[in-house]
Amino acid sequence: MKKTFLVLSMVLLAFAACKNQGKQVAEEPAVLEISIDELLDQPVEFVGKEVMFTGLADHVCKHGGKRMFVLGETPSNRLRINAGESISKFDVELEGSTVQVTGTFTELVIDETYLNQWEEELQSGEKMAGDKKVHTGEGSSATSTHGSSFGEEVDEGTHTEEMGQIERYRNQLKESGQEKLSFYSVSCREFKVIDD
Repeated sequence: MKKTFLVLSMVLLAFAACKNQGKQVAEEPAVLEISIDELLDQPVEFVGKEVMFTGLADHVCKHGGKRMFVLGETPSNRLRINAGESISKFDVELEGSTVQVTGTFTELVIDETYLNQWEEELQSGEKMAGDKKVHTGEGSSATSTHGSSFGEEVDEGTHTEEMGQIERYRNQLKESGQEKLSFYSVSCREFKVIDD
């Protein structure tokens, strides 16, 4: 009887150990430490990944503080940073500071289909929730594959009308000879000012 109990106990213990090995603990995604220049040199490789980098805060949107632009070592490499859910806004006093940013590297693709849907939304006059709209303003001043920022006047406070933006994007598509424009930015989860 003791042997049967002992064997049964060992079998149950082994079964429980095997069962626990199959469970994986949800871990936070690994954060990739990288420079802005490296991100913008091969952006497609990093889309959707958690990244951390340091750069000079060049501009903070004065209309709401939801966007900040950070420069890489090469000043033409300017990356748009969007305030994520955990950040209420970026303070204008950040301009001129060196900041360390952690967040998800994202791509916004603008093609003719996207522009047509955006135009239809504007013409319909429907007030749609942000998650149902095709255009949420994310591309208005994001950074293109070449590191330049389009539509910066939107961030500067002039807020040009959206139909004009649509037309400018159509012209950029035509001039580029490409089927799409890719704009890259970071959805910031946290940031801090680095003392020089």
